[in-house]
Amino acid sequence: MTEKRPDRRRERTFHMLSTALLDLLKERDYNNITIQDVADKADVSRATFYLHCKDKDELLFKTMQRIYDELSTHYPPLDRNDFNNRSYLEQTDDARDFHHVAAHADFYRAMLSAHGSPQFIRMVRAYLETVIRDQILKPLMPSDGEPGLPLDFMAAYMAGAQIGVINWWLDNNLPVSPEEISRMLSRMCLFGMRWSLRLSIDPEVDLT
Repeated sequence: MTEKRPDRRRERTFHMLSTALLDLLKERDYNNITIQDVADKADVSRATFYLHCKDKDELLFKTMQRIYDELSTHYPPLDRNDFNNRSYLEQTDDARDFHHVAAHADFYRAMLSAHGSPQFIRMVRAYLETVIRDQILKPLMPSDGEPGLPLDFMAAYMAGAQIGVINWWLDNNLPVSPEEISRMLSRMCLFGMRWSLRLSIDPEVDLT
């Protein structure tokens, strides 16, 4: 079967719309941007906008999804057998996503503030949960297929943690480097509160 080729004209129009929205966000509050504003900026009709997205939240989400999909292709594959190796863990401390946040700090501050879009944040969180579950947690599943906690629960925790950490990092004017905040988040997710507070961890305790 011949592989379906991407519609270049459609891709080009979507790129024009997403660029227009991001440019408008540099000029005004998200809530004050209309679909007509985006269409005018992209030099397309309002009807053309609706051929690509139902609203500006979906346009913004699809734009950010493409950026993060591209970033995720650079992460090394996870392997359960290698996960106790320190050098392997250091390979997974990839700060590309935090470099992206730093480069677009004003945008993220606006979208994560009270003036942002709750719908956009919900979509981003759902996307992160899917990526974390499928690309991080599933490759690390025990051989018997029985994790200690539900994968969806762990994915929700990690996705919420990432959004919360980004918010904290921006609210405090990026007090540490992208590499350091990435390392802090990964250690917190990997080892948890007891390790971070230097509390004793008894491997024999049954938490079931």
